[in-house]
Amino acid sequence: MKITLRILALALLTSILISLFAWCWMVLHQFNIANPWTTLPMGLWQTFEHPSLRPIAWKALALGFIPMGFALYWTGDWSNDGDRVLRGAKLVTGKELAKRTRLKRRKDAAPLQVEIAGVPIPVECEPSHFLLSGSTNTGKSTAIDQLLATVIARGDRAIVIDPNGHALARFGKKGDTLLNPFDKRSPGGSLFNEIRKPYDFERLSKSVVPDSPDPNTQEWHTSAQLMLSETMRTMAQAGENTTERLLYWLTAAPAAELASFLVGSAASGLFQPGAEKALASTRFILTKHVGPYQHLRVGDFSLRNWLESSQGNLYITWREDMLDSLRPLVSGWVDILMASILILPTENPHPLWLVLDELASLERLGSLEAALTKGRKHGLRVVAGLQAVAQLDALYGRDNAKTLRSCFRNLLALGCSNADPETAKAISDGLGQIEIERMQTTYNQGQTGATTSKSSQRTTESLVLPSELTSLPPLHGYLKFAGDYPVAKVQLVPGNFSARIKPFKER
Repeated sequence: MKITLRILALALLTSILISLFAWCWMVLHQFNIANPWTTLPMGLWQTFEHPSLRPIAWKALALGFIPMGFALYWTGDWSNDGDRVLRGAKLVTGKELAKRTRLKRRKDAAPLQVEIAGVPIPVECEPSHFLLSGSTNTGKSTAIDQLLATVIARGDRAIVIDPNGHALARFGKKGDTLLNPFDKRSPGGSLFNEIRKPYDFERLSKSVVPDSPDPNTQEWHTSAQLMLSETMRTMAQAGENTTERLLYWLTAAPAAELASFLVGSAASGLFQPGAEKALASTRFILTKHVGPYQHLRVGDFSLRNWLESSQGNLYITWREDMLDSLRPLVSGWVDILMASILILPTENPHPLWLVLDELASLERLGSLEAALTKGRKHGLRVVAGLQAVAQLDALYGRDNAKTLRSCFRNLLALGCSNADPETAKAISDGLGQIEIERMQTTYNQGQTGATTSKSSQRTTESLVLPSELTSLPPLHGYLKFAGDYPVAKVQLVPGNFSARIKPFKER
């Protein structure tokens, strides 16, 4: 007989009735009560207080419950026919995960741990990078605000790619640097300020002109990278280290004049007779990616010098109406920064956080994979926001996008769009799976009596179903750290981070 809650309830009621009957019988026979209907209720009320009634009560309870207990034990089926988790990921609350990850420290000590979604991040998990997935209005910016607040409180440095100057307005302080060519607080600079060695020309050209998302057009991007690097090299040799002259040679100079300028360089083959259409395509790509540098003011600012200075944080901002104009410039800056981080010293590096609120709003970043896989030795921690996996697929190709996502071992999964099941499935897989054993009991009634058969089935299922991700309300999600930590269901609480400075001052 399978023991169910209903059977347990009936057994409990039966035991109580048997105990009550036994108590009444023993009291009537021991005390010879003349009027039991009025006396017994009064005695029952005082049964554990009266010295003469207390032993009778215990005997009655024993007569009622002990036989019933033996009956259930010998005749009942106590096996667990429900689901049993054998192995895999575990799901806990945010508070439970926070208790496990929080380090003990003195009350007057500086914060030791950065927090996300109210949970302290294990220090050893920080270099494994963070992916914040979620559709619009699900809480990615709220999570980044809390993370940045604790990063700055701990004294770490941060590079924040900051749409609309949201983070700058709340966390910017004296000593920080703002980059936006349309903001009068932004310093002037030039691509030539990033050149120190002869091989820097090739590296810089790949940051400014990224590889093409379409393999069929990659040859034009390769030609554009070659022309950019050789033009800058030739200009540097001639002492023409200005953005104005670089834009002239790449976008405005007649083809014959440019060919004469680059004669003898590795790019001279681009001007062979019959290659006029290819040359036009190459210069078109250069105009797209180098053209936005015309907005830079003349100045000595260098991204590489800023990285080596160990002073303040860096905010790269734009307003939405500026994004089309600034996207190639901002993407180039970010790629230069990532490539430059990889040549910083590796001895006791200070934590450096790169926050990409909307990774897919930038162009293809050629140095991103290298930064994610090798940056930890240089103190780099990358925090990237993503709305849909299709965005990365379009920029990097499906296989490369999978590789990039695999580099983020820490994951905050917020609500996914109902119209994007692909992202929900990918994030569900990232949160982990569990192996479940399901026991099934079959009862058959035949001529020889009842027979019972049992079977078990093992299945692998997602810890968090895609449908659970699409049904999450705003500011709710699942947090998974790298390593042997359980997945936690968390709720974000917006912080009181009021704007302290203007996000934009037009020049």
